[in-house]
Amino acid sequence: TKKEELLGIILNSFVSDGFYESASDTLKRLEGLVKDVPIDFAAKAAIYARTTFGMRSITHYLAAIIALDVRSKGQIWSSAFFDKIVYRVDDMAEILSVIWSKNERLKRSSGKNKIPTHVKKGFRKAFNRFDDYQLSKYKMEGKEINLFDLVRLLHPTWTDRNRKTLEAIATGKAVVNQTTSSNVLT
Repeated sequence: TKKEELLGIILNSFVSDGFYESASDTLKRLEGLVKDVPIDFAAKAAIYARTTFGMRSITHYLAAIIALDVRSKGQIWSSAFFDKIVYRVDDMAEILSVIWSKNERLKRSSGKNKIPTHVKKGFRKAFNRFDDYQLSKYKMEGKEINLFDLVRLLHPTWTDRNRKTLEAIATGKAVVNQTTSSNVLT
């Protein structure tokens, strides 16, 4: 079925060229399948693949497709999806990168990039799960979108867990990588 084919792609693809199919052909097939299955099924499958199987690139691409699809349909569950699909801090940057590459209208030449509202709400909520250690670990220096960009674009709410890192970013101070987490017992 179409649902089984979608699951087969997201649980087996590392978005690289294979013997029988190129990465771009796989992604085109994935986009077509998302149109043929219920969008909430695709969203649940993406969360399952990301959190249970650790699939990254394919779920980032699928999340971008979902972001652009539900934007026009106004799905109530979509901001919760973007909270749950984020497993690591850099997931947000990767998903935004794909969204902007797929929809140039959201990426402006003036330097102000737009983020669909449901994506922004979900990412803001996801930020609250990360502590200072996790945020400083994924600064993503040298990437198209780094931690500073995420904070500037999303305006996350500061919590006791992430206050130190977010204050450093807001005041322009360097974010220092911590070598151990304060939550780890020694």
